Amino acid sequence: MCRTISRRTDPMRRHPSSWLRWVALVWAVVVVGCAGGSGSSGFDAALKKENAAIERALDAQTCEEIDGLTICASGGQPSPVPSGTPTIPEPQLTATPRGTTTPTPIELRSPTPSPTFTPAAPSAPGVDTNLGPRDSIECQQSDAEAPCLFVFTFQPMNVPPEASYAVAVRTRDPDSPWTITQAPANSAPITVDPGGPDYQIAVLVYLEAPGFIPAEVDLLGDSGADFAFVTPVLSPEMGPLTLRSS
Repeated sequence: MCRTISRRTDPMRRHPSSWLRWVALVWAVVVVGCAGGSGSSGFDAALKKENAAIERALDAQTCEEIDGLTICASGGQPSPVPSGTPTIPEPQLTATPRGTTTPTPIELRSPTPSPTFTPAAPSAPGVDTNLGPRDSIECQQSDAEAPCLFVFTFQPMNVPPEASYAVAVRTRDPDSPWTITQAPANSAPITVDPGGPDYQIAVLVYLEAPGFIPAEVDLLGDSGADFAFVTPVLSPEMGPLTLRSS
């Protein structure tokens, strides 16, 4: 009797091209994944850099320049007192003994020479807003079904009259992209979710009329603005119901 031996054939040996195609496919997936991760990490680094500049500006109530954009804290900027401005000396009073009726003369300091007046440096640009001191944003509804709106207004200071403005808004933790709207008459309505996340607003200043303003950016540096006056992080609150007039 003849015995036949059956041997299982290795498919990879019979079809080497299939093995090569499989290796090429795995390698392509790895390359694409690495490329995507690199781009994501690059964006994360840019966002952290800009957020750090915003935090420094808010903490010190000053300005930070980053990638051609000057980021400043919003709010009124008082004009500096000119150096060399003379001060009025306060009179020095001596004690009057109890029971006497004759007042003790006032002793005045000897006058000091008038200092040389030094003109003050031009005040830096600034933006004041209608936000309260509690770092909150209070929205109002016209009825129970209407969106909750906050009308954000601002007043620029020491900004050239030919400048243009826009308002950017984002939510925080996690950070959403900045939504940019026009600001006619230095105001912009903002839709707020009273039970939602915190918000942050920025007034964008364009010293020259921009040819194009994007509707949404991930970074304020992508808006093309020269200045960005940023508010603190704002907690949403529901204001009183505002009924529409008939």
